[in-house]
Amino acid sequence: MKHRLRRWLGDVAVRDPIERRKAEFLHFMLIGLCAIGFLGSPLSLVAPLSLIDHILTITADLLLSIFALVALGMLQRGRLHLAVLIGTCGLLIPLAITFVTLGLSGGAGVLIAFTLPVTLAGLLMGRGGLVFAVTTSLAIVLCSALFDTGRTAGMLPANHMPIGIILAAFSLILVLLGVFLDRFGSSLYQTLSEMAARERELEQSRAALEKRTAALEREIVERRRMEAALSESEDKFRALVTHSPVGIFQTSPTGAYMFVNKQWTELTSMAAEAAIGQGWAQALHPADATRVLDEWHAATSSGRKFAQEYRFLDEKGNTRWVFSTADPLYNPNRQVLGYFGIISDITENKRAREALRESEERYRLITENTNDLISLYDHDQQHVCVYASPSHRHVLGYEPSMLHTIATPDLIHPDDREAVHKLFVRGAAPGTAQATYRQRHADASWRWIEAHATTIIQQGRHYTLLVGRDFTDRKRLEAQFLQAQKMESVGRLAGGIAHDFNNLLTAIIGNTELALDALPNDHTARADVAEIARAADRAVGLTRQLLAFARQQIIEPHVLDLSRLLLDMGTLLRRLLGEDVELATIAPSLLWRVKGDPNQIEQVVINLAVNARDAMPNGGKLTLEITNTVLDDEFAQQHVGLPPGRYVVLAISDTGMGMDEETQRRAFEPFFTTKPKGRGTGLGLATSYGIIQQHGGNIWVYSEINHGTTFKIYLPGIDDPADIPQQVIASPDLPRGNETILLVEDEPAVRELAARILRTQGYQVIEATQGREALGIIDGGKHLPIDLLLTDVVMPQMSGKAIAENLQGRFPTLKVLYISGYTDNAIVHHGRLTPGVAFLHKPFTPAALVRKVRDVLGA
Repeated sequence: MKHRLRRWLGDVAVRDPIERRKAEFLHFMLIGLCAIGFLGSPLSLVAPLSLIDHILTITADLLLSIFALVALGMLQRGRLHLAVLIGTCGLLIPLAITFVTLGLSGGAGVLIAFTLPVTLAGLLMGRGGLVFAVTTSLAIVLCSALFDTGRTAGMLPANHMPIGIILAAFSLILVLLGVFLDRFGSSLYQTLSEMAARERELEQSRAALEKRTAALEREIVERRRMEAALSESEDKFRALVTHSPVGIFQTSPTGAYMFVNKQWTELTSMAAEAAIGQGWAQALHPADATRVLDEWHAATSSGRKFAQEYRFLDEKGNTRWVFSTADPLYNPNRQVLGYFGIISDITENKRAREALRESEERYRLITENTNDLISLYDHDQQHVCVYASPSHRHVLGYEPSMLHTIATPDLIHPDDREAVHKLFVRGAAPGTAQATYRQRHADASWRWIEAHATTIIQQGRHYTLLVGRDFTDRKRLEAQFLQAQKMESVGRLAGGIAHDFNNLLTAIIGNTELALDALPNDHTARADVAEIARAADRAVGLTRQLLAFARQQIIEPHVLDLSRLLLDMGTLLRRLLGEDVELATIAPSLLWRVKGDPNQIEQVVINLAVNARDAMPNGGKLTLEITNTVLDDEFAQQHVGLPPGRYVVLAISDTGMGMDEETQRRAFEPFFTTKPKGRGTGLGLATSYGIIQQHGGNIWVYSEINHGTTFKIYLPGIDDPADIPQQVIASPDLPRGNETILLVEDEPAVRELAARILRTQGYQVIEATQGREALGIIDGGKHLPIDLLLTDVVMPQMSGKAIAENLQGRFPTLKVLYISGYTDNAIVHHGRLTPGVAFLHKPFTPAALVRKVRDVLGA
C-alpha cells in the first residue's frame, strides 16, 4: 500500500500522451485558480462581512493562490499526481474556510463550489482521487454545517429548508457526480488511451517517415556525390587513358579486345578498329605469335594474370619490343568481367639489356681468358680476397676459390710485403697505385707481379681492385737483354783492345821470327828471343779469345755434321776429362746440318768440357746430346736473340756441384771465374758465348746447386749436305815472286815488317800510310802496273774496302788481300767472310804472309 502511494505520488512520465493532456488541463486550471485567488482578495473587501470574516476570506484566497503555485511547481518538475493532490487540497481548504465563514447562509453556490475539486480529482486522479475528494468535501460540509447550526440556531427563518435535507441533497449530488465522473472518466481515459495509442502510432509513423526521409535524403546526397565522384573518376580515367604513355586495352571475359587507346595503336602501328576482337594478333611478330597466343588463351581461360615480353611487327618491317600485362576484372560474385591490360615499349630497354648482357659476357670472357690477375679485396675486412679471376689458375697455380681462404701476406715474398701493404694503402686513396712484387706460385716458386690498385665503393663498402700481370718472363728477358747489352759493350771494348794488341803482336811475332832466322843456333840471345816468341804466341791465343767473345773473329763457315764432329773429338775429350769422368755421347744419325767454323765449334765444346771436368773434382758423368727441335713464337718471345725456326740443340750436361743464380747471371762475362787464382782466365765461357752468337745461335745455362749444370747450344739447322774436309800440305820452302805490291797500313811497325818480309822474297813493295796517299801514288803513274793491293781493313779516313773498290774500278784485274785483326762489316757479314775475298788475320807470321800473298797472286 505504501509502495503504491509512493509510486502514485512519484514522477510521472509526461511524455505519455494521456498524462501530457492531463498535465495540460491541470496547468490551465491552476493558472485560473491563481488568478481567482489573487483577484478574490480585493473583491472580498467590498463584501459586507465582519473583520474576522474578511480575514478568513482573504486567507482562503491567498491559500488558494499558494496551493496553485506550489502545484504548478510540482507540475513543472513532472510530478503530475502530487500537483493534482496539492491543487485539490488548494481548492478544498479555501472552500472549507469560505464555507465556515459563510455557513449555510451562503447558499447553494458554496456547496456547488465543492464540485470543482471533486471534478478535478475525478478527472485527473482517477477513482482513488475521486473518493478522496468526495469524502473530504462531505466531511468539510458536514463539520461546517454542524458548526454553523450551533451558531445560527434560532436565527434561520421558519421557511428555511432543513439542514438535513440540504446535506442529504448535497451528498447525493456529490455521490452522483462521483459516479458520473467515475464512469465518464473511464470512458474518457479509454478514449484518450485509444487516441494516445493512435497518436503514438502516428508519432512512430511520423518518426519512421522522418527517419526514412532523412535516410532517403542522405542516400540522394550520397548518390549525387557518388555520381559526381564517378563522373570525376571517369573523366580522370578517360584523361589517363588518353594521355597515358603506355598502351591500354580492355577485353571481354573470353579475351576478345573491346578497346585500345591511342598509344596502343602508335606502339603497334595498327588501327584501333583492326585490333578489336582477335585482330590485334595480326601485329605480333611471327617468331613470338604462337608463344604469346598460347599464353594469352591459357590466361583468359583460367582467369589468371597475363604477363609476357614479345615483339610487334609493322607493315614496314619495323620491330618493337613490348612488355604486356593484363589483370582480370571481377564482379562481386568473383566472376570475370574481362581483362584490363597495358603494354609498355621496352625496345630501348631491351637493347640496353642486350648491350649490358653482351658487355657482361665480354667482361666475363675477358676476365676468364685474360692472363692478367684480377682480384677484389674487401678493404673493410683486412683485405680479404672476395673475387679472383680464373687466370690465377694457370698463372699462379691456385684455384680462385682457394684465394678466399689464404691470407694475402702469406703469398707475398717477405721482402716485398711492405711494398704490397703500401700498395693497398695508396690504392685506398683517389687514383691508381702501382707496385711490383714477388708472389708465391703453387709449386713454391716465386713469380714477379706488376700490379695496379684502385678503390671501388659499392653499397657503402670499400673494395680494392687489384689488376696484376705476371712479368717474370719479361723480367728474365730484360735481364737477358741487359746481359746481352753488357756483353756487347764489353765485346766492343775487347775487340778494340784485341785490334791494338794484334798490331803489336804482328810486329813482335814477325820481328822475333826474323831475329831467330838471323841468329846462329848457338847465339846466347837465341833463347831469349825464342821465349819472346812463345809469349807472343800465348798473347795471340788471348786476343783470339777476346775477338771470339766480341764476335769479331772472322770465321770460314762449312756445312757441319755435329754428330760426326763430336765422334771425331771423342779421343781428345777423353784425354782432357781423365779417367774419373765418364763421357756419354748421344748423337742420332738423322740430324739437320749446321753452318759454322769447325775449329771454333770444337773450341766451344772443349771449353765447356774442361769447365765440366773442373766442376766434378771427384769424378762424375759428362753427357753430350744432340737433337733436332723447332722453336715456336712463345719460346722465342721468352728468349732474347733467338727467332723461331729449326735448330740443332747441343746439350752438354755434367753431374757436378752446380751454380747458384748469381753465378749463372755472370757466367758469360769475360774474366769472371769461380776457379782459384791462377787456374783460369775467365774467358772460356765468354769465348764460347761469342762464337755461338757469331754463328747465329745462342747458349743458355741451367743449373742447381749440387744437381749439376747443363749448357744448351742452339744452332740454326739446314738441310745442305756436310762438307768433306780437304787435306792441305804446306811446303817447307817459302815461295818467291817479283810482282809489284801496293801496301796500305796505318800502323808503322806492321807496315815496315810486311814490306821487309815481302821485299826479302823478291817483291816490289810500294808503301802508303792511308787510303788517300795510296790513291795519290796510283794517280802519279810511276809504279804502274800494280799486281796486288795489300791493305788493312780498318783505317782512318778511308777503309781498305773503299780503296779496293776505287782501284778495282780502274783496274779490274787487280788482286786484293786484306789484313786485319779487327773487322767491321766491310768484308764480313755476321762474322762470315764474304765469298771470293782474300783475308789474312793479324797477327801473322812472315811465312803466313808470304804464302797468302803467293796464293792470291797465283789464283
